[in-house]
Amino acid sequence: MIKVGKRDVLLNTIIFIPINETSEIELNLGESDLLHVVIAFENGKSSEKDLKPSFSVEGDGNKGIITFKNWNETFGSSISEPLIFASDDEGNGVSFMGNVVKHGEMYKAELQFMRESNSNVK
Repeated sequence: MIKVGKRDVLLNTIIFIPINETSEIELNLGESDLLHVVIAFENGKSSEKDLKPSFSVEGDGNKGIITFKNWNETFGSSISEPLIFASDDEGNGVSFMGNVVKHGEMYKAELQFMRESNSNVK
């Protein structure tokens, strides 16, 4: 088990995603508690200037969609603070952090998913 602060690391992964495709990740949160996470990308029109990277998180039941918008920086953009986007059956928050880089016609997504823990580790 890997811990970061008071969180248990559920998954730390690097995924290469072609530019017009999505990725689906299945997180096992318990015996009968699965969370399906879709990683998607959207880009603004190329004629628009100063499009800033942003992301959105949507969810419905056991499925969450994380959409990275205008994530086109050559050196990537990061989510450097854990962002809670779901909870398990016991109410523990599930969060993610990550870095996404666009390389030509694909994205390299380095993602880490974590769950809040009740331990006293800081």
